[in-house]
Amino acid sequence: MKSTNPLANLRKDSRRPRGPSQNLLFVLGGRESFRIPTPAHSLRIGRGHDCEIRLPDPSCELSRIHLVVERRPGSMAIRDCSTNGSRVNGQALSGTLRRLVPGDRVTAGPWEIRVESSTEATTSDEAMESPTVPMDRSTLVEVDGVSDSRQSRGLCEQPIVGRSSAIRRCLARAARLAQFDMPVVVHGETGTGKELIARSLHDLSHRATQPYVALNCGAIHRETAASTLFGHEAGAFTGARRRRTGLFEEAGAGTIFLDEIGELSPDLQASLLRVLETGELRPMGSTKTIPARCRLVAATHKDLAHEAKQGRFRSDLYYRIHVANLRVPSLRDRGDDILLLANYFLRRHSPGPPPSLSSLSQDLLRQHRWPGNVRELRNVVLRALIQCEEETVRPEHLEFDPDTLRVVGLSVNTRHSVPPARPTDATLRAELVESLRLCQGNRSRAARDLGISRSTLYARMERLGLACEGDPGIPHSPPADPDSR
Repeated sequence: MKSTNPLANLRKDSRRPRGPSQNLLFVLGGRESFRIPTPAHSLRIGRGHDCEIRLPDPSCELSRIHLVVERRPGSMAIRDCSTNGSRVNGQALSGTLRRLVPGDRVTAGPWEIRVESSTEATTSDEAMESPTVPMDRSTLVEVDGVSDSRQSRGLCEQPIVGRSSAIRRCLARAARLAQFDMPVVVHGETGTGKELIARSLHDLSHRATQPYVALNCGAIHRETAASTLFGHEAGAFTGARRRRTGLFEEAGAGTIFLDEIGELSPDLQASLLRVLETGELRPMGSTKTIPARCRLVAATHKDLAHEAKQGRFRSDLYYRIHVANLRVPSLRDRGDDILLLANYFLRRHSPGPPPSLSSLSQDLLRQHRWPGNVRELRNVVLRALIQCEEETVRPEHLEFDPDTLRVVGLSVNTRHSVPPARPTDATLRAELVESLRLCQGNRSRAARDLGISRSTLYARMERLGLACEGDPGIPHSPPADPDSR
């Protein structure tokens, strides 16, 4: 039986453990992944780069260092180091060491870690399906993969970033649906990250080692759509000089993701329905059928039920694919995830040390409606990186669509076709007052927040007529306008 282990970078030095009295078996979504013997040293488990065992976190519940396992004579002990907590056999695990015995089950986020004796591991059928990874000081088990394995499996390099209750519910449902071999329709506005969710459905399923194939149905030509999906034989039509493998055949026993499925033409909807009903496909110009073994995950920003009632989407296809639903929340419903994502994009795309966001910039990002969702936020951050030559991203670096901008405290002209002009004194004064207020009068913190030195802060305060003694949030009268004299 072929292993379904998704870990392309594990060192499978031994199929059967020898020596240690206990093993830790790591299970995700009901599917065994790998096991390790009793470590010869302490072992950190979590999502951070400094962990010996680095686990993926589809539900955003793992801490950077979530658990620490330590060797004890003839056994192991475990300590919880997380903010979200861990459980042993359903009971909360405290921050003190707890001895583990065979049969214990440790829950850490979406993962279950089972404690088994080495005798159980060598005699169970599952042991042959879950490789044992020998642990030494040089071993690093990076479950979410290195670049080579990610590319070979077609994984998206961008992780799902977020801690809000809305995205956590979405990811938890995705982890649940991944266990069921049925079609899933992912709903959500444009730019919410529907494909990232689709890839997580594939990654967490038993099909994870099989191909993942994606297609935007709104971006293919109607004349070539059938050939793209189902393939064709040489000579099937004018210009078909050689055989072409369709995406359904290319997906094999993996997952095919059809983004914007509501854009498919009626005739292609009929062909898709037949493939889903029969489990077979026939390439154009062929007399033979090919098994269609892949799982379908579709996505749309439309209300397919309404489209079906209006006759724009086949009702029989709608009922065939509408088995399980998953809705991706819009960015404006994700609260502090906005700043979390903004800082993630700053770190990822900055050519050097990433700049920070000033307090007013954070307010602007929080209050914007984000009709383009995460995609729009990414573009705003990238433009800010181009505009910003300081250590702090300020409001004038943020380019929003003026029609959707909700102003916070001051007006910012954010649409620039050229580098932004020097901010006016009124803008600088308002930003300075707000920064001092948020920093509770601490001028050093305010200077860092604004990305300037303390001497520049004092000079700017004096020039703009702000108090340098007493309460820094109380302005003096502004200097007289020379034009009014």
